[in-house]
Amino acid sequence: MNKKDASLIINKDLGKEILNPKNKGNVKFTNKSNTKNVYWINVHIDSRLSNEFHIILNDEEKREFTHLVIPSNELKTDLFKIRFDKTNGLDKIDIELSYDNYNYLEDIKSGGTHYNFSKYISKIFNY
Repeated sequence: MNKKDASLIINKDLGKEILNPKNKGNVKFTNKSNTKNVYWINVHIDSRLSNEFHIILNDEEKREFTHLVIPSNELKTDLFKIRFDKTNGLDKIDIELSYDNYNYLEDIKSGGTHYNFSKYISKIFNY
C-alpha cells in the first residue's frame, strides 16, 4: 500500500475527495518501522497544523491501514519537540506513534509529552 492508493480508498469511502496525497497536501503516510515499534511521522509547522490533516498508518504485515483525522488547530506545538529542518528552512515536529498494545498511538518521542493520537482514529481499512 502507498500514500496515493490509500488516499483514493479513503476518498471513495468518504464519497468525496477530502485527502490530497500530493506534495504539500493534507496527508502524511507512514509504514510501521522495522527497527522499533513505532510509526515515524514528520510534520512541518506550517498550514498543516492550522488546517485539518490526515495521517495514514500502514501495517503491511496485517495488510491494513489506519486513517487518522486531525482537526484544525488541534495540535499545539508545545505538545511536541520541535526541530529545524535544514533542507527547506522550516521547523517541524517529529512524532513516533507506538504500536505496542499498552501505549497504542502514544507519541513516545524523546522529550515528548506522550500525547495520545488514538482519539483521532477515523477508520481501519483492510486490503
